[in-house]
Amino acid sequence: DEHLAQEEDQEVENSCHIPQSELSRLSKLHYDAIIWSTPHLAKSSPKGKRSTGKSQPSPNMSPLKKLGPEFLLGKCIRLYCPVGNQYHSGRIVDWRRANFCNEFWESEVDDVEYLVRFPAGKDYRKTVYRQWLILEEHSLAVGSTLIWGMNFLRKGVSGWIPGQTWLRTSLEMFHVQKYLSQKQNQIYNFDDKVGSEDRSWAIVSFWGEDKHQLTCLRDQSVDYFSAFFAHAWNWPQPTTGAELDGRLNVYMGLAQIEWEEQERIRGWKRLPLNNPIHRAAIRLHDETSLEPCMQRKRDPSLCPSINIDFDRLYLLNKISSKPSLEMGFSLVCELAPPSPTTIKELQEQQNKITKDLEGKQNEMK
Repeated sequence: DEHLAQEEDQEVENSCHIPQSELSRLSKLHYDAIIWSTPHLAKSSPKGKRSTGKSQPSPNMSPLKKLGPEFLLGKCIRLYCPVGNQYHSGRIVDWRRANFCNEFWESEVDDVEYLVRFPAGKDYRKTVYRQWLILEEHSLAVGSTLIWGMNFLRKGVSGWIPGQTWLRTSLEMFHVQKYLSQKQNQIYNFDDKVGSEDRSWAIVSFWGEDKHQLTCLRDQSVDYFSAFFAHAWNWPQPTTGAELDGRLNVYMGLAQIEWEEQERIRGWKRLPLNNPIHRAAIRLHDETSLEPCMQRKRDPSLCPSINIDFDRLYLLNKISSKPSLEMGFSLVCELAPPSPTTIKELQEQQNKITKDLEGKQNEMK
């Protein structure tokens, strides 16, 4: 009996060293990242207006709503593959409830399978690869929330750069748990209870920089769509030079591209499937699995990740008020010579752009 008791104590002790998945705190980490409570911007406000420190409205924000599996739709992932001992980059394009899952993980997305698309031309892949995954069964990280992260400890907004939080599964955190502090809530054990007022930490990657940083979300992050940052760069910053402004425009452009790509996948997912027995029903859930709208030869010198096709979702929204997946499948494009009316409209548009540029140049002089 004493020997059995020792074995049970040893099992309990070992179980306490299993790290809790950050996906089990998906809602908390997301809202802590976008709700404005950082003290570093309390005294900084554009045009002399003092900041209230309250959260700002954004398309991401709904503190009373618990995030569901659809929140991860369109998000990018980094999956570790032990066979090649490397990470593979992909993007979530669909989800469904799993027929069977291990309830051990107790994550907010533990009973969900996600369809992940790994594009061609990256990580030594020559073709596109798609796979249904239960996230908690793999060592991976999911790009969750777009933020402004504090990359440099400077006054005002000059030390903040667009970034993205990455949430890791238990298997991904298992080998790094010794570097994280439980006292500062940087990591939780599997059976720990997380309080609503506990500090939240997450890995943040900054756009345009090969840098990852463990960040305290409540103190060092703000929603990327914050109204404060939308106006802050329109007022003069003494520590912001022309070089920094130029690089920041690039970083903001990269963040916007990521958001637009997520919105594109979510928009395609919202299209209804009116015929469930459609001959391409399985492929319709991923737009890139369909044949190109316009059949043409591909330049072999182009990278496989460069898309030469037209945007189906954009065309569907232009030609129909009620687009569907079947309509997107049957969409075919042909090149036709422009009509005289079209040529005239393009010329007028070009002349208007030229006049606007000349007017701005005269104002600068």
